[in-house]
Amino acid sequence: MPDLKEVVARTVLETFIQRAELHDEVGSTNDVALERERTLELPAGGDQTDAAPAALLVVSRRQTSGRGRGANAWWSNDGSLLFSLLLDAPSLGLQPQHWPRVSLAAALAVGEAIESMVEGLRVRLKWPNDVFLSGKKLCGILVESPPHASGKLVIGVGINVNNSFQAAPPDLAGIATSLLDATGETLHRTDLLCRILSALDRNLFLLSQNEWELDNIWRERCLLRGKPVRLLVGDRRIRGTCLEVNREGALVLQTEGGAEPFFAGIVEKFG
Repeated sequence: MPDLKEVVARTVLETFIQRAELHDEVGSTNDVALERERTLELPAGGDQTDAAPAALLVVSRRQTSGRGRGANAWWSNDGSLLFSLLLDAPSLGLQPQHWPRVSLAAALAVGEAIESMVEGLRVRLKWPNDVFLSGKKLCGILVESPPHASGKLVIGVGINVNNSFQAAPPDLAGIATSLLDATGETLHRTDLLCRILSALDRNLFLLSQNEWELDNIWRERCLLRGKPVRLLVGDRRIRGTCLEVNREGALVLQTEGGAEPFFAGIVEKFG
């Protein structure tokens, strides 16, 4: 990752980001973004000098306690692209009914940016928050909403870019991949980051306008469609065949009781 000045200058000048910061190492970029949400709140009296921007970016070269959904952890080493966005959803036109689709819009932005940068690659989306390449996980996304901050969203993204999975733990090497492993080429991560942010800006705008163009695109890219799926929802395990990801961002499974939409859950097994 280039130095702080380049990352900050390019993301602020070329994308919708209003403030950016780069760290050598953090526990989790999402945790840093959540902390920024607390410290950048308006002070008493309404003085807006220290108000949180509509879009703040936190990037780290490494993270030691990356989090996935549920109890999952995110493994990374040097060469990953790790960042989180703190967004003021209303400022971007996003209402609560849009939030179930934010992770899909972000995953799609990652896929679009990668394909625009590397000719010949075709990525797929695994509902609700993963990007896959050649049947292996390439990117994970974690969307969180601070419980005390209405209208704020944090989107955390971890992409395996220049980190080969030859160095990964054995249990991960068979199920995950990187762009370096797929192409044999080292990519400029700031270029990729700017492309992702630009694509995400477009996708969030379309989402806020209730444009169903996104629906058609993520339906085409759905990795699970037609496959048997085991889904964990709370304490329940549901088994069924994936029919689609619908317009509202729900995973629709054909179960014994018929077609059922699920807006949340963890895909434990598929295929």
